[in-house]
Amino acid sequence: MGRVVESISGGGSKGYFAPIQGVAESKKWVSADIVSGAWSITLETGTKPHCGEFCLELECLSPGTYVITPQSLAAGVAVAAGEGRLARVEFSRS
Repeated sequence: MGRVVESISGGGSKGYFAPIQGVAESKKWVSADIVSGAWSITLETGTKPHCGEFCLELECLSPGTYVITPQSLAAGVAVAAGEGRLARVEFSRS
């Protein structure tokens, strides 16, 4: 199960697109797929300690909707990215 736990307007610098941060099952090295249209990337949790021990972060996104899906879970969450917005997503098995 996943959910957006924080979405902050003004969370990024003017003229830049703010990041999406994700935490999956409070574990390091969980691979997560991030997809928007035909574009995709796979990142691992625990690689961005400045936002938390189990965090992954994707920065400088173009405006749009991104679906984040941890490979260990069958559930994805859609997140809207835009200028000056920070979104944080958390996933758990419960």
